[in-house]
Amino acid sequence: MLRRRHARPVYDVAPGATLDIAPDAVIGGGCRFHLHGTATVVVGPRTRLGERCAIAAHERVEIGAGCVLGDNVTVMDFEPVAEDPERPIREQGLVTAPVSIGDGAIVDRGAAVLAGARVPPGARVTTHAVLTRPAV
Repeated sequence: MLRRRHARPVYDVAPGATLDIAPDAVIGGGCRFHLHGTATVVVGPRTRLGERCAIAAHERVEIGAGCVLGDNVTVMDFEPVAEDPERPIREQGLVTAPVSIGDGAIVDRGAAVLAGARVPPGARVTTHAVLTRPAV
């Protein structure tokens, strides 16, 4: 008989960063939280994160109440600066912008919500979509 091993969530929180997960939020196996510097991540009540979600923050990520994030969803509030093609991208720094996912929103599996994006309350981000700015 084959048994599935469920990976535990990873919480990589830098000193000075804040991770606030509501007590009744459900975090799926293999989820990863990476908070750098003084970043803040808030996960609201009754929110469910599927397996292998990745939340990475340098500034602020807010996930509202009653949201559903499918498996393999990525939420990041930063992106690399790419102004000089002659310099390696890792040497060009980062641009950050807060990310907000409104109450009751659904982010389907494999979608990415990137720096500066806002998902309105009750909205749906479809499978494998990439959201780079506020949705209307």
